[in-house]
Amino acid sequence: MGCFLLIFAAIAPRVTLVAVWLFTDLVTRAFESWIPPLLGLVLLPYTTVAWVLVYQPVRDGPSTGGWIVVALGLLLDVSSWARSGRFRRSRG
Repeated sequence: MGCFLLIFAAIAPRVTLVAVWLFTDLVTRAFESWIPPLLGLVLLPYTTVAWVLVYQPVRDGPSTGGWIVVALGLLLDVSSWARSGRFRRSRG
């Protein structure tokens, strides 16, 4: 199940986040209110999915490897924003 979720998150992070939010309690454990995941859904979907998947409530945050996964999610978000900006500039 975990590998399937990661593959689906890489393809469609927003759909994955909504599905995880509706069918599990991972989002409510990772965030104290509904505002940060909603903003993450719109602005930083890869980072938000990464945070939800690596958050450990016992440790009050992710492990060192988890921080690496969150950083990779942020890198994917920034690259997707840059890629879309480059596409818009090339069109006109």
